[in-house]
Amino acid sequence: MAQYGISVADLELDAKPAKRARRTGKVAEKYRNPATGESWTGRGRTPKWLAEAEAAGKSRDQFAV
Repeated sequence: MAQYGISVADLELDAKPAKRARRTGKVAEKYRNPATGESWTGRGRTPKWLAEAEAAGKSRDQFAV
């Protein structure tokens, strides 16, 4: 350390605590497939059954809970 002129303070990391993942609670379902009873909260990737229904010309509002 003396050879390179580094002090202990130079080696210390920021005093900031590491970010913690935020816990999220359960999310209520927003859409349900009446044929199979499958549900989707509206978060994440659109499920296959809903994507296929939309491609067939149906609206998401028809599957709203």
